Amino acid sequence: MGLNPKLLIIDNHDSFTFNLVESCRRSGGYEIDVAFPEQVSQKTWEEADRVILSPGPGLPKESKGLLHMLSSFLDLKPVFGICLGMQALAVITGNSLIQMSNPKHGYASHIRNYDKSDLLYKNVKCPIKVGRYHSWQINQDSLNDVWVPTAYTNSNVLMSMSHSKLPVWAVQYHPESYITEQGDRIIDNFLSF
Repeated sequence: MGLNPKLLIIDNHDSFTFNLVESCRRSGGYEIDVAFPEQVSQKTWEEADRVILSPGPGLPKESKGLLHMLSSFLDLKPVFGICLGMQALAVITGNSLIQMSNPKHGYASHIRNYDKSDLLYKNVKCPIKVGRYHSWQINQDSLNDVWVPTAYTNSNVLMSMSHSKLPVWAVQYHPESYITEQGDRIIDNFLSF
């Protein structure tokens, strides 16, 4: 990375995006650009040192340009997907989603089952209280070996995963939410590796 590394935050038209921007600013050291998925060209992606996929409403296939962008550029930069971002990463690598019978919006969960060796959880204390805002989740029966599961809720809902070959991580919860007690540290772990 250069003296002024660039962070590209993909705004999936979500109200949480600028909470995420503020969390990244607190981490420091990055020039932050924000763009909608339909605005991102290969040049925009290549100029960034890291990319974060924001949460967003609906399903990945309903987000204009998101799946095409990820299919085209995923292997070029370190990526961190949040909520809809995690779901989109799962979908483009051949996994499916299922609708939850009990959606979680503004819901606190505790993660006790997580991989302490995973980059995102470096220096994070157990248990991890996280804020959840989702009505869809990854169908774990479809999860292929592209992904390494790294955290679950006590009720066995997949909360995070890392790519088996690329510097790509994803979480189903919102680290930028006030509910997530160690969220800034999780974001900083991605930005500072």
